[in-house]
Amino acid sequence: ELLVTLPGVLAARIVATDSGAVSEVHLLTNAEVSPKQTVRNVESALIAHLGMRVDHRKISVATTVDPHNSAVASIAECVS
Repeated sequence: ELLVTLPGVLAARIVATDSGAVSEVHLLTNAEVSPKQTVRNVESALIAHLGMRVDHRKISVATTVDPHNSAVASIAECVS
């Protein structure tokens, strides 16, 4: 829930290894914030709130131009 509170983030998913380490972070965003800034925001939020350091190369950002698309809404509900 932390990641979807960041500006521009519509949906988020964190994939962990069997040991619990973060292996991937996937984000669906709108054009409100650049992908580069979104990655920085995610890194900062995770370290500040959870004490979790994640390499920026593990964070992927997909940007949608239509945040009201029904498929996007479905994804957001499943991920939340």
